[in-house]
Amino acid sequence: MFVLAQLLNRRQYVLLIHQLQHEVVESLDTAKQHRAALEDQLAQLKSIVGIRTSVPKEQVYPTFHVIATAWLALIRERERTALRTALLVQLQQFRTSFTAARVEDDLPQLKHLIPEGQEPLPQVCFER
Repeated sequence: MFVLAQLLNRRQYVLLIHQLQHEVVESLDTAKQHRAALEDQLAQLKSIVGIRTSVPKEQVYPTFHVIATAWLALIRERERTALRTALLVQLQQFRTSFTAARVEDDLPQLKHLIPEGQEPLPQVCFER
C-alpha cells in the first residue's frame, strides 16, 4: 500500500500548492485594486487642496477616510502575503518527503483490491 500512500502524499501536496497559488493571484488583484484606489484618492486630494492654506473639512475628510481604508487594506494584504510565504516555506519541506517506490514491489499487495470476477490489468513494464 506504499504506492497509495505516495499518491495521497503527492495529491495533498499539489492541492495545497494549487490553493496557495490561487490565493496569491487573488491577493495580487486585490492589492492592485487598493493601490489604484489609493493613488486615485491621493490625486483627488491634491487637486482639492492644491496650493490653498486651508480647506473645508467637509471636502477633505471623506477623501481621508477612503485613503485610510485603502491603506489599511494594503497592510492586511501584506500581512496575508507574509503568512502565505511562511506556509510556502513549510510546504517546501514536504517537497522532498516523497520517495518513489517501485510499483512492481507493491503489485502483490494491491491484487486484493481487484473485484471478484474482474481480470487484472496486463503487466506493464515501468523500466526505461
